[in-house]
Amino acid sequence: MLVYLFQQRRNADHLALTTDVTGRNLPCPPSSHWAFVKALDIKNSRPPVGNADLNDLVRRLKSPGYYIFAEAT
Repeated sequence: MLVYLFQQRRNADHLALTTDVTGRNLPCPPSSHWAFVKALDIKNSRPPVGNADLNDLVRRLKSPGYYIFAEAT
C-alpha cells in the first residue's frame, strides 16, 4: 500500500501517513503545517512505522484516511 509521509513543520517529531499525496486531509493545528517527506510502501517498510501494527495502520488509513504519530526517539 503506497502512502505519503508528512512531518509537522513546527513540531518535527510529529509525523503523519496519508493516502492523499497532497496531505490536504491532515488536520492542521493553528500555526503549524505539514511538509511532504516521502512516499513509501507500508507493507514493505522496515522497521514498521509508528507504534500501530500493520492491520491497525491500514484500518486507520482507510478511515479517517490518515495516521498521526510521534517519531520514536
